[in-house]
Amino acid sequence: MLRALNLSKPIVLAALIALMVVASASTVVWQILSQTRIELEQQLQSTLNASIAQAKQEFNERKTITRYWANTPSLTQVVTTLTAHPPETLNNTSFLELKALLAGTLEAQNYRDYKIIDKQGVVLASHYEEDVGQSLPMAVIENNIPQAWNGSTEVSRSFISSRFLKGIDGSLTDSLPTMLAMHPIADNMGNTLALLAFEFDPQIIFFRAFHLHQIGESGETYGLDRNGLLLTESKFTQQLRDIKLLDRLNASMHFTLTDPGINLIDNPSAINTLASNRPLTEMAQAISRGEN
Repeated sequence: MLRALNLSKPIVLAALIALMVVASASTVVWQILSQTRIELEQQLQSTLNASIAQAKQEFNERKTITRYWANTPSLTQVVTTLTAHPPETLNNTSFLELKALLAGTLEAQNYRDYKIIDKQGVVLASHYEEDVGQSLPMAVIENNIPQAWNGSTEVSRSFISSRFLKGIDGSLTDSLPTMLAMHPIADNMGNTLALLAFEFDPQIIFFRAFHLHQIGESGETYGLDRNGLLLTESKFTQQLRDIKLLDRLNASMHFTLTDPGINLIDNPSAINTLASNRPLTEMAQAISRGEN
């Protein structure tokens, strides 16, 4: 009996040592995971900050160029003539003068178009004659025209173009997103005559700002609005098309980040059973609430 008790002491001691080792190992693992999580969060935040900073710089550059040309005396002179007469009474001289002034900037800056816009958002002149007389989207008229008319340099949100445009790959595509940078053209008294707007491809900005700042091969940085609408192209656009979640060549401005509730990669046929009013993903919901 005594001998059995003596043998049990080393066993108990060994068990205690094993428990201590396991506890110590668990603590080390927890510390490593915690540190990894902290480092990953810091890296993600740095990536996000770099993307935002680059996008802001790109937008500011377009504002500066638009402001420069809007304040050019030669442009003011042409626009004075344009706004003093009904468009149908003008000869081609004023429009040709505009092209001579601004066409080079379109090519040099890789812009899509220039537009001269009145207070109601109607296009008075454009590099493309078919746009003359057309109205800008209501969101631009309501959110940007009044501020620009009062002296602010404005950049609109992305909106879908009404005509075929060259995408980032150079091919002509319909329903592509586009943006405008606008600044007022004023007379000698400081009164706004019209707005100068340069139209540009937002994906050029977003590609450099977001897709060149990402973590690992599978990581992706992209932009979306408060409604979950994707503002940038995704590196997984082809997968979205493959599982029939997207029926277009481009995802930007055509895809909303909603939660299907199932793995569509493993079960693509379930696409036909998805509810039309499915909720946003948790990340998209957090953005809509203004959370990080």
